[in-house]
Amino acid sequence: MLILAHSLTQAHYMTKEEKNKLTSDALRHWYENHQEEYCNFTDLMHDRRGIGFDQVFKTAIMLVPKYEKALLLYLKNDRSEGIEDLEKILTDGGLKDQLALHFRAQMPDCIVPAMLSWLFFGRSFECMVEYGEELIQDGKLNFLLRRLASFNIKTIINRSLTIGARKEEDWVKFVSEMEDMGITPVVTAGVVAKFKSIPTETKVEMKSTSEKKPIPGKEKKRRSLKELLPNSDEYLLGSIDEHIHIKQSGKDLALLYLVLEKSRSLTNTSVVEFHAALEQRYEKKPNIRIPGHRGIQDNLKMLLTPTTITKKSGVEVPCMTFERPEYMFAYNDLVEKLGVQDYAYSC
Repeated sequence: MLILAHSLTQAHYMTKEEKNKLTSDALRHWYENHQEEYCNFTDLMHDRRGIGFDQVFKTAIMLVPKYEKALLLYLKNDRSEGIEDLEKILTDGGLKDQLALHFRAQMPDCIVPAMLSWLFFGRSFECMVEYGEELIQDGKLNFLLRRLASFNIKTIINRSLTIGARKEEDWVKFVSEMEDMGITPVVTAGVVAKFKSIPTETKVEMKSTSEKKPIPGKEKKRRSLKELLPNSDEYLLGSIDEHIHIKQSGKDLALLYLVLEKSRSLTNTSVVEFHAALEQRYEKKPNIRIPGHRGIQDNLKMLLTPTTITKKSGVEVPCMTFERPEYMFAYNDLVEKLGVQDYAYSC
């Protein structure tokens, strides 16, 4: 399923005339003025069930109907390797023009504007590679699908470098981040080890990582949610449980993190560790699905983006996005619901 993401990179190969229809400036304007819609899309793409990639697939076959049958045949053929024929179908089917058209039209429920913004400004390539590494380590998938995921990881990384979307050092940093989270990205590390620009010692380190055998369940020791909330009691933890039971999107969890952090209830920690603590606490709760940490990070970045509020007098006052009226109600409601003022701690 990861191969569906290749349709996104078509936008980077537009001619000068095509780019006039869909410029990076236009995408930047949409991105800056549709943060909530953008973050909702990133939530889908970071969902471990792959529902974001399903949406991309549905969009691809809506724009180029022939793509569906070609992709299904490709997935069933155990001799499949390159994706040139699939890309040719997308190109011949006018995908570039269709993307530009749907971006300009901006019809309700159309994911094209958010999808393109994510490609240009988000962690799109990293997300695709993360998902591929997870597929490879999923023992429930057959060999052909895992081999396909491996092939796609290599293609996505090399494509990101070719079009200038990422630099080699970006992928070195990515491998380090994955290892910090207790994940061994063997395929990615193998690709990075062959980069010409990185130091010899880094190549050796990457080669060593690529030769590791991932051990299921062996992850870096992280603190529990209770440990991240030094003064917490059963009331606070129970209130958080109730809240997450009904509100568990990336935006909801970013707001929760912000409320706990601003009230000084949360100890010094990162979104990655906070996310790991939530996953650990709710892993056996069938009705709770914690989205990927990237979704929380993207939404937190949006909430902390500087903006302004226009007063009745017409004066614009600087503030953070979460301090705007449309967000402040939910923020204050959560503060009151959790009673976080009673759980502040001193460093």
